[in-house]
Amino acid sequence: MNKKFILRLLLLVAISISLHSCRNELLNEQHTAVNPNASKFRMVKLKNIPNVENFIYQESGRKDMKVPLRSASISGKQDLTIGDIETSAIVEANYGTDVYYVFKVENMNTTDAVYNLEVKKTNGQVVKAEIIEYNPKDGTYLDFQHFTGSVTSYSLDGSVNSMVGFNDGVGDCPPIPGTPGGNGDSGGTIDPGDVPPPNGGWYNGGNGPKDEVPWGDNPKDCTDLILDSHGNTIGWYDHCLNETHLNPIAHKTSSTDETDNLSADCNGDGSGVIITNPTTPCEKTKVLIQKQEVKDKVNALYNQSMATGEKAFMVKTSDGLPDPLIDGEEHSVQLGNTDGYSGYYHNHTKKGINIFSCHDIYKLFEFIKKLPPDQSSDVAFGGMVDTETSCPGCTSTGGIEYFNFLVRFNGSRDAAAEIKDRNYPEDDLDDLEDKYQDFEQSIRDLPGYSSQNGNFFSFKGLEEVFFNALDKMNIDKNKIILQRIDKSGKVYSVTLDANGKPKETPCPQ
Repeated sequence: MNKKFILRLLLLVAISISLHSCRNELLNEQHTAVNPNASKFRMVKLKNIPNVENFIYQESGRKDMKVPLRSASISGKQDLTIGDIETSAIVEANYGTDVYYVFKVENMNTTDAVYNLEVKKTNGQVVKAEIIEYNPKDGTYLDFQHFTGSVTSYSLDGSVNSMVGFNDGVGDCPPIPGTPGGNGDSGGTIDPGDVPPPNGGWYNGGNGPKDEVPWGDNPKDCTDLILDSHGNTIGWYDHCLNETHLNPIAHKTSSTDETDNLSADCNGDGSGVIITNPTTPCEKTKVLIQKQEVKDKVNALYNQSMATGEKAFMVKTSDGLPDPLIDGEEHSVQLGNTDGYSGYYHNHTKKGINIFSCHDIYKLFEFIKKLPPDQSSDVAFGGMVDTETSCPGCTSTGGIEYFNFLVRFNGSRDAAAEIKDRNYPEDDLDDLEDKYQDFEQSIRDLPGYSSQNGNFFSFKGLEEVFFNALDKMNIDKNKIILQRIDKSGKVYSVTLDANGKPKETPCPQ
């Protein structure tokens, strides 16, 4: 018995050593096209890199670990605010003679931009410190795997060094001979076995159950995402528990065949690491809909949509869990007191449209107004589900087409309050509904607006009606986040293309 116990103990020790040796493997040097599982990084403490700390003080002229942040793009007038350098999560990326130290910088602006501080050492000497701004284009979401916007670097005195524009992950740099274009990195090869984790989770590096998502939607969450320069998740860091978790399968889900480094330099210079919070609209929605309690309530609303009358449920701000269903009337449901709730879901019926009404859109701003003061507008949401039961083409869903849309607002709290304070009389909202229905009827029979699965409005048609309603309500379409969720739980971001038509982009899995 003792011999067996000792053998098992030795085996466990050997496995733990093997796992530990894997924990430092990440991306290789970003300037070469290699498999993205092949490099190294480690987490370091500020006290262990005093030369880096002193260089930051020297370049910024400050002693408080604060740096200037830009509140506008490089092409326009810019005001500077001050952002705090977060020292709880410092990534050291080692590329031989070049070593980078990457810090997350708190965004004190009202923009969606992500800021990192990169400090570079060459042959042991600190040579450069830059702030890197990842600023999504207005009307797009902060999706690092389909990034559209600008990546700008500037010195610690606030002066701009360089900028590269991106469209769906492809930079506007001139092509380098021997590469497919952009800023010179194809992103490497992906082994067929490198598949995304199931259910949108990330693989755990040994500190918990496999495939467990290590964060929730709590605004005080302790976790930072660590991405490579293509937006793939290479790990996460829990700065409350001081634990590093690695994703041993770095997967690539860009919509383009070849993607470029998200670098502000056309030569591809940079750390190859991005530190950000897991708070993109895609992540927020995936966290919400993956909760079994929410799934059960949404399924109940699907069933209700096949009957008569509306029902709804609200989601608590404190824990993200739903309250019991609320019974409504034929085409409406009264939610009651919305204090302490971040959003709601409700169903439409056979006689209603399969997307948000003007009343639904306006209700969103009530939830934004009730959010705690330290939370951003896009924490609040509105959800709507419906069904079409005569769907000959819906073979995979039992002859039923399922509609599930979610809406958020990513403007400022002040802008949201201005919309809420319009206090539309019921008659005005009814008039807007009439215009809404008139527009729907005007495009219903046009090519491309009928579903290929049955005699009802297509997703494209519904989405166009929704954006037209925003125009009628005088709400900035670029500040609205619309998402569609299919029956399997896959989330799509709905934006407008160059022609002003809805375009769906799948969220990273």
